[in-house]
Amino acid sequence: MPIPFFGRDHELATLQRLFAGVRPRTDGVRAQCAPVAMRKQATTAGVVPVAAPSPRRARSRHFLAFVVLANLLAFTACVAVGELAVRWWREGGLRAAFASLASERAVPRSLGTGDWLQADATRGYVLRAGVHGTNSLGLRHPELITPKPASVFRLLVLGDSVAFPADGFVARIRAACEPAATTTEVVNAATPGYTTHQERLHLEALVAEVAPDAVLLQYCCNDNHRFLHQLTDAGGWLITAEARRALLPEDGGVIARIARWSYLALEARRLMLAHRPKDVVFPWRDDPAFAAAWRADTWPFVDGEILRMRDVAAAHGARFAVVAVPYEPQLSDGALAADRAHALGPQARLAALCGRAGIAFLDLHAAFASARSQGLYTDGIHLTARGHEVAATSIVPFLRAHGLLR
Repeated sequence: MPIPFFGRDHELATLQRLFAGVRPRTDGVRAQCAPVAMRKQATTAGVVPVAAPSPRRARSRHFLAFVVLANLLAFTACVAVGELAVRWWREGGLRAAFASLASERAVPRSLGTGDWLQADATRGYVLRAGVHGTNSLGLRHPELITPKPASVFRLLVLGDSVAFPADGFVARIRAACEPAATTTEVVNAATPGYTTHQERLHLEALVAEVAPDAVLLQYCCNDNHRFLHQLTDAGGWLITAEARRALLPEDGGVIARIARWSYLALEARRLMLAHRPKDVVFPWRDDPAFAAAWRADTWPFVDGEILRMRDVAAAHGARFAVVAVPYEPQLSDGALAADRAHALGPQARLAALCGRAGIAFLDLHAAFASARSQGLYTDGIHLTARGHEVAATSIVPFLRAHGLLR
């Protein structure tokens, strides 16, 4: 194709457009031509060329990285402020909030004492001695003769509010011994709100002075915690953060561990649960007190506490047994039909442990299921007079069969 002649400079520009594909519209012609020449040389040498990024594109990438980093830092700062604010609220002060970042209390903080509870450095709280029918040891029993006479057989019952009532199944066990009442004592050491961990601590504190011949542990499905409650100024309870964390992930990943450590994640989870439909088939999934019993990660600790109780009892010459009182939703047809193995999982886990460890074990589920139409519960957890009667009817022959009652 002939090239019109319009002058030397115009001819040079035209040649550049045709062979280099560069538009000479700015002062950057030479800068743009250099990469083209390099590409030609590389292609001639058989090397695949790599285009150099333009300064504008590099600036865009740097700006995008800056925006992402700035947003990430802002999000992290917001989360950190929120975490500290929630801890400040929950712990009752800024200093306590900072302290809680590094560690958790091994024992619930005592916020005061009430009429019938008092703080205890190890157990969290105990029954106040000498009030509401308690003896000098804080037990719902007349004063014990110490040291125990050799002629007396003493059964010590550990448990929570299920076994606590003065006219409950513990009293009915005692009544079943009336013909031999002068030689048999059934001592109620149950304390409302206690967990398996606190019951083990309670046994260790009492065993030397009480000197039991047999120890019976009453288990409930809200016992899979170190501490479930802490005292308020009025002597009531607040559910502990440890118990509330039962609603958070149980796997061992980094995100799950952070979620269990974070107070902010806990409160967010509680808000979500409060606004979602309740699980009517398995209601324990929404209850922080009971959810832990269906979590595999809580059982190694509970197993260890029960084995330690067995060993403490044996070291003092006492036999040891466990009785499990079912949670009322475990009796429902819906739960049993949907997944019976899951519904009865806590009792199955206990039965397996006791079988391996040589511990006598009684599961009251069958007895309660057969009588569930008779009004056994007041609130799904605590028993009516009829519930205590059904429990005692099964417990008394069980204790006698295993040499734990005369």
